[in-house]
Order: sequence, then structure tokens, then C-alpha cells
Amino acid sequence: MRSFLPILFVATISCASADTDSDSGNADLRAFVDAYYDVYLRDGVTVEQMLQYYAEDVEFVDPTFQIEVHGHEGLRQLYGTIGTPEFNYRELEWQLDAVLSEGNQVAINGTWKGMWHNCPFEIPFVTILDIEDGLIARQQDFFAASMFDNQVGLDRETGLPACETSTAGQGQS
Repeated sequence: MRSFLPILFVATISCASADTDSDSGNADLRAFVDAYYDVYLRDGVTVEQMLQYYAEDVEFVDPTFQIEVHGHEGLRQLYGTIGTPEFNYRELEWQLDAVLSEGNQVAINGTWKGMWHNCPFEIPFVTILDIEDGLIARQQDFFAASMFDNQVGLDRETGLPACETSTAGQGQS
């Protein structure tokens, strides 16, 4: 499992506005999505702050990076370093290009960019949320993984980006 992607959230994240459906049910879901992403505008966001949007028995699936966790405890492990110096993502931004909903399901399409281990990246993503009783019951994330790997020059042996490993020995005499 490639767990270098405690994905989606944190450091400094900004959300651009997106197109969305306009009836009242969809407006409620859009307000939920906006509130959800606004949490991550805060510096030092905690796992506990994130969990307020998730059902206790949530299923979180990211087939791109082979991540599957269940429940709040699974999310605590996945997002464990968010808001800490150990979190390897910096200067994150989420641009939401479209937020579409039907029934209790929301699809979000956009671009995620920032720095990972000091390597810049900018990749498209799609997130699908199933909302039950006002909370996320299931989240599926899909990222353009090959674009991410190419942009950061991922070294498959070390799991680190090439821009990080290629500078590791520099500056020593």
C-alpha cells in the first residue's frame, strides 16, 4: 500500500468556486462540501476536526493509491500527521471545478496542487461522497497517479521523490 498520500487535506488549502446544480437539495449538499473543504483552510487542522464530517462507520476508498480504511479509527491512522511538521505536503490548494449531486451522492471534480517533499505537483482528482444523515458514509477518491509520479519523479525503490533523493548528498564536502 502506498500510504504517502494522507491525501486530501491540509497545510494551506484554498478552494476556488465551482459550478453546481441549483435546486435546494443540491444547494444543501454544496453547502456541506464548502464547509468540509473550508475546514482545511485552517492552519493546523486536526484529525478530530475532520472527523466531524464523517459517519462513525465511514468507508474511505482510494483505489488510485490502494487505500481502504473503515471508521473513525481508520481515518485517524490515515490522517495521523495532518497539521503536524511530519506531514509531507505543503502549500496545498484544492480547486473545485464542478460539484454535482444526485440524491445523497456528490461528485467533485477539480485540481489538487502543492508541494510533496519540496517537489511541486498539480493533478486532477475526482471525489465521490455518499452522504447519510448529514455525514460522509463513503468517500471514494481518484487521482491521476501517473501524473503525480512523473511530476515528483517518484523513486519506486525509496518511495521518495527524486527531487528529494537527488539533493540528499549535495552540500557535503
